[in-house]
Amino acid sequence: MVAGEPEDLIEAERNQTGVPMPPGLRDRLKELAEKCGAEFLLT
Repeated sequence: MVAGEPEDLIEAERNQTGVPMPPGLRDRLKELAEKCGAEFLLT
């Protein structure tokens, strides 16, 4: 591998599958958005 190649591979993977989140984080963020009256935009 050359410099930057691992990052390019991770970027390509995340463009397809999204950024990984720990279990429960999405639900916690959704609850916080609702509590604050903010629109929840994560899918």
